[in-house]
Amino acid sequence: MTIRRALTPLLLATVALTVLAGWLAVPGEASAHAILLRADPAVNGELQASPDIVTAFFSEPLDERLSGMEVVDGTGERVDNGQVTFGPEPERMAVAIDETLDPGFYTVVWKTLSSIDGHLLKGSFPFTALNEDGTQPSGPRFAASSAGGQPEPLNVSVKWALLVFATLLTGSLAFVALVSNRASSEAGEPARSEARSASRRRALRTAWIAAGALVLVAGGELLVQAEQLGGFQYVDEALDTRWGERWIQRQLVLLGIGGLLLMIPSFDRVGRQAMAGAALWGSLAAGAGYLLLIALVSHEAAVGGSFWAVGGDFLHLLATAVWVGMLLQLALFLLWLRRQPPQAREELMTPHLEIFSAIAATSVIVLLATGTINALVQVPSVAALFDTAYGRALLVKLGVVVAVLIVAGANALYLRERAIEEPDTTEYGARIHHWLRRAVWAEAALGVVVMFAAAILFQYPTSRQAEDAAQAAEEAEKTQAVVGYEETQPAGDLLINLTISPSAPGNNSFRVFLFPQGDGEIGDVLRVRLRFLPPSADLAPSELEMEPAELTAYGAIGPFITAEGNWTVGVDVRRAGLEDITADFPVLINLSGAGGQFGQPLAAGGWLTVGAIGLIVLALLIGVWSPSLPELPAPAPRFLRVSTAAFTVIGFGFLAISILPDTTAERTANPASIAAGRVLYTSNCQQCHGPDGRGDGPLADGLDVPPADFRVHIPFHQDSFFFNVTQNGLGSIMPGFGSQLTEDETWNLIHFLQSEFGIDAEQPGG
Repeated sequence: MTIRRALTPLLLATVALTVLAGWLAVPGEASAHAILLRADPAVNGELQASPDIVTAFFSEPLDERLSGMEVVDGTGERVDNGQVTFGPEPERMAVAIDETLDPGFYTVVWKTLSSIDGHLLKGSFPFTALNEDGTQPSGPRFAASSAGGQPEPLNVSVKWALLVFATLLTGSLAFVALVSNRASSEAGEPARSEARSASRRRALRTAWIAAGALVLVAGGELLVQAEQLGGFQYVDEALDTRWGERWIQRQLVLLGIGGLLLMIPSFDRVGRQAMAGAALWGSLAAGAGYLLLIALVSHEAAVGGSFWAVGGDFLHLLATAVWVGMLLQLALFLLWLRRQPPQAREELMTPHLEIFSAIAATSVIVLLATGTINALVQVPSVAALFDTAYGRALLVKLGVVVAVLIVAGANALYLRERAIEEPDTTEYGARIHHWLRRAVWAEAALGVVVMFAAAILFQYPTSRQAEDAAQAAEEAEKTQAVVGYEETQPAGDLLINLTISPSAPGNNSFRVFLFPQGDGEIGDVLRVRLRFLPPSADLAPSELEMEPAELTAYGAIGPFITAEGNWTVGVDVRRAGLEDITADFPVLINLSGAGGQFGQPLAAGGWLTVGAIGLIVLALLIGVWSPSLPELPAPAPRFLRVSTAAFTVIGFGFLAISILPDTTAERTANPASIAAGRVLYTSNCQQCHGPDGRGDGPLADGLDVPPADFRVHIPFHQDSFFFNVTQNGLGSIMPGFGSQLTEDETWNLIHFLQSEFGIDAEQPGG
């Protein structure tokens, strides 16, 4: 009765928690999954001149056949030329405008179908063509609708059914291959043969039911996908996508599984046990392949480092299938065992529970490790767990997982141990065995509930996507974009500094700053030109003449970087009476993350985090499997214990290092740091740069080159540039202060400059 009182409220609370998942996860507005990151013209942009083309960049690769975009005026009349273009990067879509737009309010209406997960999304964004004098125009505004932003019950149900039946299929086969065959061999005849035959029959029956259900689920998936595209008549279009390719591949794998399942009893009947075993293992491998095809259309397939992210998601699905799917077979085995003679029960119970426990513990370890890595891939910060729909849905899933682990812990650490020690012929033993059967069913049921939470989670854009979109929208509202690339190179007697904002395909702001080296002078600059050498011969090179901005700075804006890849941006400087100077800057444009599909996939942490988790997993696996190893020489057990402890300590140490915030001043701007920087500015900088940073301090008139006006320099450089200049100086223009300021003091000074003169600072008048 005590166990019932413990389990019943836990089960009820878990089910209630999952039912509330959708409500808890719903934000004011959501979208999935190829969401708009940025556009040119910018969202809510106000234009002095009519644009020739409208370009939009999304968070996932687009299916070109079913994605589109159009520009409409305030009355809903289309004003673009109707020719939508894609690429060169797969997340980009554009449409040209041939006629000059009259002043007015315009709306870009777009539709995207993600080629990764097959989700359809519709949305829009406005921009304004201003009057000639720069004032706001008058006229109507077009109200566009959006769609595809909320999880639909039917979509969740189909995804849930897919996960559940794929788990039952793979897990039932895994139980026979990994548990039953080995455990039954330790019993005598006839218990051995009867147990092996009964387990195989149960597993095959479950596998056939699961496979049949997956056929029905596949039909439901296809109809849902077609309906999402506009109706059931769009089945052919749904199949003619990358999602459709994966769907077809899954059906072929399922067909192969069906053929192998037919072979197993056929080989058994003619006594060809080796061939039956090979068919069993082949069907299990095919079941794992089915799970891999599911992972290939998951969120992880859309991130940089997708090879590793998808691999982690596949292991997560496989560990879930082995654990939860085998639980059902264990529950059925325990029911079958009740009807066997006492001697058979005694011979079969212990090896089955011991082998199952080791494999289940391994699955749980892999499940938790890969789940942690998946969360670090998609959730960039702790705040994102609470601020995004995906994060809140993930918290719900984690709550259910905790409940499962409580029941699993009670099973593994108490009930299974007691069941092994106490035969069911005694009153106490019978009660223990009774509750073990119930607890196994409860553990399996909670695993199914976890899959329901996962099905809800799949319907939301990830926290990573949501934060990227929010950051892009925030940057679009700023007067200057955040610097995405900055580099300084010596060239002849000059130092040339190049900044590119935001350093992505499409419109960029380019800024070149010239500084003298040593005691020289810049000279009379006649021309500064940029040369753009693309990463592919398919793209044409281009040139851009820059306009003087202020003092020794030159600027330009334009869509000269048109694709991802390794660009070379050359800076040519021509001066009166001096030789021309050239500097070539390598510029990597990579929207999908460093290193492409083999890059580092985590949004929070890095390879050190993955390595730390790997060491902890290794330590736990040694602890799980070392008791089942055969007798080893005397030093071996001690070596295993020491290894387990060492891997655990080192792993948690690395994990702490990788996830603890950086304590350097560079990353910890706060009111105290800014206040300390203000004091340093007053005592070290104000006499040249002036109290308001205008470069008009009392010593400014006596300098050969006027001090920089921070109001026009701070927004165009990265913090690392100012750190190096402050510490090491800048030619003859400014001395270094490295001997007077520590690194922490320099960062405090930079924090003050950013707070006073950066993009978000409230600039003084004048």
